[in-house]
Amino acid sequence: MQRVCVITPTYNEAENIRSLLDTVFKDGVSNDDSYSISAVIVDDYSPDKTAEVAQKHADTYGYDITIISGDKTGLGDAYKRGYKHVIDNDLAEIIIMIDADLSHDAKEIKNLVAQVNNGSDLVVGSRYVSEGKIPGDWPMLRIVNSRVARFVTRYVGGLSEEIEDPAGGFRAINVKTLKSIDFNENVGGTGYVFQVGTVEHFLKKGKKVSEVPISFNDRQFGKSKIRIMDVLEYFAFCLNMKPTSPFKTHLLYLLKGVLALVIFALVATISNNNGINPYIGRVLGLQAALGVVLATMPDIFAWFKNDSTSNESVDKSRIVKYTLLLDAFLVSVVLSVSVLMSRIGWNSVLGFSVTVAITTLITIAFAKFANTKFIERRRQSELTR
Repeated sequence: MQRVCVITPTYNEAENIRSLLDTVFKDGVSNDDSYSISAVIVDDYSPDKTAEVAQKHADTYGYDITIISGDKTGLGDAYKRGYKHVIDNDLAEIIIMIDADLSHDAKEIKNLVAQVNNGSDLVVGSRYVSEGKIPGDWPMLRIVNSRVARFVTRYVGGLSEEIEDPAGGFRAINVKTLKSIDFNENVGGTGYVFQVGTVEHFLKKGKKVSEVPISFNDRQFGKSKIRIMDVLEYFAFCLNMKPTSPFKTHLLYLLKGVLALVIFALVATISNNNGINPYIGRVLGLQAALGVVLATMPDIFAWFKNDSTSNESVDKSRIVKYTLLLDAFLVSVVLSVSVLMSRIGWNSVLGFSVTVAITTLITIAFAKFANTKFIERRRQSELTR
């Protein structure tokens, strides 16, 4: 018979722990006796005597539980101690991670176990996949917090979009897989971000991570243990999780764009201070700024890229053609806007700012349009070969 061990970290959960044990050992058991179930409670000396309440209740009803204690250093560290205890004592083939606040329905343990037996190394109970649910009366702030955390994980952390609920705490882990990775050293985060760190580590190791829908419930008793430090650790961990992410890419583009604008302003100002016609000065500034953009961000222009479907090298004449077209277009825009601003009578600072803003927007629009047209023409030429 397969063995399943439920790990739940607790701190001041005396009001919830009896109900949790009842649901785990009554609702979480196998319908066909294909697996047995036990529990490890990681309680860090709760002032409300959670451990004592749990042990007394387990003794009364014959539940197979083990209680381990240690210093209160965060959810992640608590789970790591639980993992180690299960592995060192050979307690199970599958570990279930579940919150002690009754937000997870133990009836769904069967679904998590089944998914592991279907070949998954890590299974996340998800609120956001099809048929996943959150409380209908959840406060808007909780919904926003949950969505923001998910956004930060993907946008800032760069975690795969294949995982809809990377911070979900209701999970199943194949113990054999857990033994094969160095979870104690390499799974980052000591607080709640540990959940994200686990998903990221499994994916990085090439392990199979999947999701099953769950119905998430709100805490019934007690208070949430999330602290401001947990929020800060979450953001910092996601920021450092991968060398590249959409956030880092966009931030780099922004900084390079700001550098181009500074060059534009600097050249235009120096030209103006040396008696050069202001329109000519802006054109010179534009040339310098465009040079910075092309030198630092060539990858945003399709005509700078190799054809991914062939081994052909970049056509230099193509680069010259499209770049000169972009340059001519921007020069006409800068001169037109500058003349318009002078006729309206706006002061030089405001006129200059508007010129830069309009030029930037038109550059982005032109790049998108030109990229699309270029790619379409390249595909057409390939079809006619």
